[in-house]
Amino acid sequence: MKTTLFLAASALILAAPAFAQGGPGGPGARLGELLKEADANKDGALSKAELTASREAQYARVDTDKDGFVSEAERAAAVPPAAAGRSRGRELAGGAAARFDSNGDGKVSKAEFLGAPTPGFDFADTNKDGNLSKEEIAAVRGRAGKLRKGANQP
Repeated sequence: MKTTLFLAASALILAAPAFAQGGPGGPGARLGELLKEADANKDGALSKAELTASREAQYARVDTDKDGFVSEAERAAAVPPAAAGRSRGRELAGGAAARFDSNGDGKVSKAEFLGAPTPGFDFADTNKDGNLSKEEIAAVRGRAGKLRKGANQP
């Protein structure tokens, strides 16, 4: 249970952009890709402001009709067929989207998405300063990789 929670928190650390994730590498590699995309000033750390900007960009990419809501159809279109059944689909586009639909109307407003909790970010922010330092990110990536290796052992 702790391993699953930790891996989920690590994967959700950025509530990230670029919806259809996948590709080679373990959670540490995917986390690195997410961080690289969200780290606007390229300092290797992540501020809450960078996270928010990344989430705004993610939302704009998926809300293709620009009506201020992401429908089920838009979410489905944002995830390539090969990734649709995997939990690695990005948050807004993937199966986790229901947790953003706080009013249960079947679509996700920008306010719902941007106002949603960021448990992975909060988990990784061990000193609770609202920023992820290079060291905090390295620690999460390292633990995620170790947990994944352990999960693959018989």
